[in-house]
Amino acid sequence: MAFIVQNGRMQPIFISEILALIFSNLDNRSVARAARVCHQWSDVALDTLWHVVTDIRPLLSLLAPLTSYESRRQAQGVVTYWKFRRSLGPSDWTRFDRYSHRVREIMFDNRRAFVRRKALDQSTYEQLLATCPRQVLLPNVHSVTWCMSEPDRQYRSSVVMHSELRNLTIQLNKCDDPSLATYVDAIIERAPRVVNLEFRSTHPVRDIENDVQRLLRGLPYLRQLTLPLFHLSNDIFTALASSAQLEAISFAEPIEQGTGDRADVGHFAPVIEDDSFISLRKLSFSAHLQHATTFIGRPHFPSSITCLRINILAIDNPPVLHELLTTINRVKLLTELVLDFILSPGAPVVSSPPPPFARPSLEALRPLLSCRKLTKLEIRWDYQLSLGDLDMEELAESWPAMERLHLHSEPIPESAAPTLTLRALIPFAHHCPQIKYLALYVDGDSTPPRTTADFLPRFQHLKELAFGSSPVTVSEPTALYLSQLCPVDCEITSGVRWPDAYGIVLDGIGASDEIRIKMQKSWIQWGNIGKVLSLAIKARQDEKAKVAGLQQEMELLSLTRNKERERLEQLEREVRELKDTRTGF
Repeated sequence: MAFIVQNGRMQPIFISEILALIFSNLDNRSVARAARVCHQWSDVALDTLWHVVTDIRPLLSLLAPLTSYESRRQAQGVVTYWKFRRSLGPSDWTRFDRYSHRVREIMFDNRRAFVRRKALDQSTYEQLLATCPRQVLLPNVHSVTWCMSEPDRQYRSSVVMHSELRNLTIQLNKCDDPSLATYVDAIIERAPRVVNLEFRSTHPVRDIENDVQRLLRGLPYLRQLTLPLFHLSNDIFTALASSAQLEAISFAEPIEQGTGDRADVGHFAPVIEDDSFISLRKLSFSAHLQHATTFIGRPHFPSSITCLRINILAIDNPPVLHELLTTINRVKLLTELVLDFILSPGAPVVSSPPPPFARPSLEALRPLLSCRKLTKLEIRWDYQLSLGDLDMEELAESWPAMERLHLHSEPIPESAAPTLTLRALIPFAHHCPQIKYLALYVDGDSTPPRTTADFLPRFQHLKELAFGSSPVTVSEPTALYLSQLCPVDCEITSGVRWPDAYGIVLDGIGASDEIRIKMQKSWIQWGNIGKVLSLAIKARQDEKAKVAGLQQEMELLSLTRNKERERLEQLEREVRELKDTRTGF
């Protein structure tokens, strides 16, 4: 435990900051034991123990004992419900007050099986509301994550909301009793000062659009909004225009359920008025390339945008992409750009690989070459891009500030070999000194000859090198080559972002089992490369250190030899001078 030796005796530490740091690395049982050591430890330990609540039952059991019963629900199967064994009284709330102010964050997410199978009985909430001596149950809670697929369980989240709540993650369920409008009104009334809002939904946005608009208009202090992939419709975007403090509109990570219907954003063309989105810095939206070009090119498009993400609904021809990038180039403050075509169920994907001229090439990307302030660029397409090793040199030279670069490392597999080799890494090591993440689709077996290996530049700050679905069959040569480029703490990763959806796409195009097996073997080889890479780098560093030591020793020997030669020459001169002196006498 946390003790110090003072005057020959063990004394517990009483510095609260140090105690909090120590307790944060312990499990709950150990923290609970620490709370019983002394009064000074008790406060810090209890603050740590109750800081984040992921199961509300232990917290409510401080009020009164709980009892359980089981009931079968159609969607979840058998669910265990909990309720108070007795009625609550004033003394229960006095005891509860010692702990309630310590809770800072509540996290209930139905993605966890435990949350789906455990629930509080309706009578529990009724007793809380009827007997609580104050309007706020947990006064210091600043973050609430409460996502339930059952509307009645979701709507009970309002019991922990209050006017000082800042971060809210909820699920919006379409239901008549209780209605979604009632839940939205409760949120606006109880938590009007929410700053960060994330909402999830398994419904298409058209079914809940009116309620979402009213919710957004009722949160005037909103700064960050996170929503499902296909939920930023024209009307919802327009409703956000009045949010003067809104800084970011982002998408949640895609999941099998909860992305929405792409038809709801099939024609993204919201009306933007002057002086709208004056604080907006980060914007994400889903659209076709032509619609995105029109939207960004409008006169009142927010000029303060620094981060732009476009979820591409369908692949289009390179000239259309070129036109979009030309328009994006006019966003002068832009430092981060993501063009994301997500390989997922429902995404329009052609079964036959397109010819090279129908894929994005250097010419299609050329408008981005003048964006020298870019620090992040991610481009995800369907099949591999039409880029070669020489193109990488021009790209790297144009982005000296780049920190995160992803050039479609996870394409749909095809019979043609990758157009990039491992040489494609060299320009980024040479021209992008701040790069921390690099993802490319390369031929992992294309190691250059050893004659050029000694002149390779080394990445200075690279933390992750991602190869996605890149093929590789042998690990040793590739690991040795990468050991000359990568720093010792660089991680090698591979694989696809959304494996289940990627597999469904492969089924849709009729990919053979042989292709899948080849990809899995490549991922195993990349894993082996990652395991030995740090050892290879350390061995190479040790070898260089030994060579440097030998060179230094040789230089020292050479210097000593030169000094001895000079001394010998000096002695020979002195001898000659003595001989000349004697001859003169």
